[in-house]
Amino acid sequence: MKQYFKLSESFIWLLMAFSIFFFAEGFYLDDEIYHAVFISLGFMLFFIIWLIIFIDMINHPIYNKTFWLISIFVLPYISILIYLFRRNKLIMTGEKIQKKKQ
Repeated sequence: MKQYFKLSESFIWLLMAFSIFFFAEGFYLDDEIYHAVFISLGFMLFFIIWLIIFIDMINHPIYNKTFWLISIFVLPYISILIYLFRRNKLIMTGEKIQKKKQ
C-alpha cells in the first residue's frame, strides 16, 4: 500500500488536540490579546490539519470518496475526526473495490 501521509497519524492527532485546546482556551480567556492569539493559533492548526486530510483523501482510493470530500467542506471538524478514526478501513475497502473493477 502506498504511503501518502508524510506525517504520522499520531502527530496529526496531536495537532488536532492542540487545535481544540487553543480554541477552548481562547474562548475562556478574559484578556483580549491572548483571546485573539489563542483563537488564531487554533484556526491555523485546524487549517493545516484540514489541508493534510484533504490531500490524503484525494490521493488515496478511499471508499465513498465523494461523500468524504463534500463532508470535509460541510462539517469540517466532525468529518476530520471520523475520517481519522476510519481511515485505514476506508482505504482497504477502496482498494478492494478498485481491484474488483479491474
